[in-house]
Amino acid sequence: MTRTARLAALGALLGAVLCTGMVLRTSEAVFTADTRVPDNAWETGSVSLDDDSTGSALFATTSYGGGVPGGDGLLTGGDTLTRCLTVTYTGTITSGVAVRLYATATGALAPYLDVVVEEGTGAGRSCAAFVPSRTLYSGTLTGLATVAHDGASGLGPWEPATTGATRVYRFTVTVQPVSAAQGAQATADLVWEATG
Repeated sequence: MTRTARLAALGALLGAVLCTGMVLRTSEAVFTADTRVPDNAWETGSVSLDDDSTGSALFATTSYGGGVPGGDGLLTGGDTLTRCLTVTYTGTITSGVAVRLYATATGALAPYLDVVVEEGTGAGRSCAAFVPSRTLYSGTLTGLATVAHDGASGLGPWEPATTGATRVYRFTVTVQPVSAAQGAQATADLVWEATG
């Protein structure tokens, strides 16, 4: 093969390679477009409650003192104690929230304590400014813990419409004047539960 023929063959080969590259490159060029929705984000609200108990019991034997006959902090048949508690809704969800009150109770005195639970307005543990709007329960402490024993069976509901909304609950507890109430004790937890 002559030098001219070799050059011609090499030129043809080089031309074929370049053409193939151009065809491949050209076939990669496709029309494209997109649309974008940026910065998607999600956030949940909260349901939460607070009260003005400052972590102390609403009723405690040591706090009765001179408030009951004898001034020794011990109750007798017929004694009545009244206390109020303000509950504040502090959550951020303000639609479809329900607050209910329930209780647990133990002790031999529980069946002999008559309890009235009222809901209303007005602040202060002494209940001096309390204005009732409805009675939620009237019966014994044992009965309260039986009827309203969890969030689903709780008393109410109260449906706060704004963060910072409040309700005041007045508890009136009377010792039944019966022999079975002598020398007995009872304890209870009062629980407000918000769901939403």
